[in-house]
Amino acid sequence: MSDIPPTAGDGTDEGAGEAAADPGPPVEPLQDFTLPDDEAFVGRVGRRLERRLLTNELLTFAWHAPVAAALEWLTLPFAWKSSRRPPSPPSDRS
Repeated sequence: MSDIPPTAGDGTDEGAGEAAADPGPPVEPLQDFTLPDDEAFVGRVGRRLERRLLTNELLTFAWHAPVAAALEWLTLPFAWKSSRRPPSPPSDRS
């Protein structure tokens, strides 16, 4: 057992008390430093997030599509062999 007292963020219930749950009132002098939201900044951040999400989706598709196609090609002979219906002869297209 350690002689160091537990802290509030270590995951144990011993150090988490009422002080950790109540952050207290906001610091009043800092309330004057608020800035309005810059629409250009919000737009840039949103576009950047959308680009990263699109890249993630495209890479996920590029990784899973060949694997899914290969699995379909591998199961095709087994599905054809276990089928009760005989394969149809090629049609004459003359």
